[in-house]
Amino acid sequence: MRRLPLARLLLLGLLAAGCGGDEASGPSKADPVPEQTAKLFAYDQAAPLDVTEGETVDDVAYTIVGMSFRSTGGDRVSGIVVRPRILKPGAAGVIFMHGSGGTRADFLDEAVMLASRGAVAMTIDSPWSRSPKQDVQAGYADDPTTRRLMLTNVRDLRRGLDALVDHWDVDPARLAVVGYSMGVQAAGLAASLDPRVKAVVLMAGRAHPSGPKGQRQPIFEQLDTVRFVPHLAPAHVLLQGGTKDTRIGRPEMEELYKATSEPKEIRWYPADHGLGLRSQRERIAWLSAELGL
Repeated sequence: MRRLPLARLLLLGLLAAGCGGDEASGPSKADPVPEQTAKLFAYDQAAPLDVTEGETVDDVAYTIVGMSFRSTGGDRVSGIVVRPRILKPGAAGVIFMHGSGGTRADFLDEAVMLASRGAVAMTIDSPWSRSPKQDVQAGYADDPTTRRLMLTNVRDLRRGLDALVDHWDVDPARLAVVGYSMGVQAAGLAASLDPRVKAVVLMAGRAHPSGPKGQRQPIFEQLDTVRFVPHLAPAHVLLQGGTKDTRIGRPEMEELYKATSEPKEIRWYPADHGLGLRSQRERIAWLSAELGL
């Protein structure tokens, strides 16, 4: 779980009370996810998003907004949107997916950086983090519940992209998805299924979240990230890994990179699972270049 500077946490505190589309056309995937697999993540794209906005914090260059929208899982997706103070139609849009044990606050600092450059950036809570059940929040849900939440997480990200386009007038040809740690799975799957996504960042994530062969693998192997990243094209992909990461070994990140469709690149940092500030600077610069910020 990433930690925010104190100033960002104070900003977030002001938002706590306020958080609670149709899919636009885009370029076709050169190698789409097989239809039977894609059906697992199908959702009603005409269903109302019912976006609500809560308390806001204004800065000279950007506005932070607490918000929520309807999830396909039956609850509401809580999140934060950071947008330029003067929002012009056709801005770029970025959505962040945090890792295990994280929340929508984890990438608020990076959302602010991108909004200061003209993008609309969204961070959302995963279905695990917004569950009222402590065992689910801690990652100890039973297999059927875990699988259901995995599918919901992917749909939530795509609904978030819908909200960026439909509610905040983001250009559907200038969308990016960023995933960290456990969030790499949901981000990679969502981006592989959504032809609107132009850029993808996968940070310190597993190629095989299902783990080694055993009792759970037959249940979750179908959803392994490595099965979906070959279908990210034509989106550009940046993978980032830490050479001192004891959670995600370098061989697994290299396997994920090898499976990922072109165009792609992988960058290594002398850091642990958090990857460090250099990775953040390079991530923001890469997204800015890819999205024309």
